[in-house]
Amino acid sequence: MSHIITAGCSFTNCGMSWPYHIKNQNVYNVGTVGAGNGYISRAAIWQCEDLLKSGIDVENIFLVVMWSGIDRFEVLSSN
Repeated sequence: MSHIITAGCSFTNCGMSWPYHIKNQNVYNVGTVGAGNGYISRAAIWQCEDLLKSGIDVENIFLVVMWSGIDRFEVLSSN
């Protein structure tokens, strides 16, 4: 069985967005509301590494990314 990682902003993880329509596969949705491209890339890489460390064959991992706007970025806040 394939392991599909989906990453992106709110268009990837809001309501019943496109990743929720992928059936009969293991889907790992790391999309989050308000995410910039920096976060999207880090979350996707982290999930890929996590699956590889758990013993999933690289041939069975697929990454689908919906990039955010080029002008969107995140700001780290400790509040």
